[in-house]
Amino acid sequence: MSQYSLMKCMLKNPDINLLKQVIQELAAENEGEICTQIEDYYGNKHSDFIIGIKTSTMHRGIGIDVEEDGKVKIRGDFYQYEHDVLDFENLITQTYTAHALNKALSGLGYRTETKKVEDKTVIKAYA
Repeated sequence: MSQYSLMKCMLKNPDINLLKQVIQELAAENEGEICTQIEDYYGNKHSDFIIGIKTSTMHRGIGIDVEEDGKVKIRGDFYQYEHDVLDFENLITQTYTAHALNKALSGLGYRTETKKVEDKTVIKAYA
């Protein structure tokens, strides 16, 4: 059933700029585009989020927002592509976590090397 709704994400209190960077990176990797409006099943437009993304599998788009309590939420009408949104939520969580860890290690003076291995991100840190 079509309904504009919220989905919780595992992230809490993210660096907003890093979160936007991650979404932009994921858009490029998934042949998607960043958007300022998404649609529900009936064509109603929504813009109540900080960054949006549309892909070929999520053609109406999803919006990523950070609530007042710091929790990251995904907004959208997930009708007919809920599984794709769940997969994308996992990608956001994994990619953001890898970027945040890389940034923290670099800030502590470590030299880092990041590479993708299948669907995972591997970070090596050197003193």
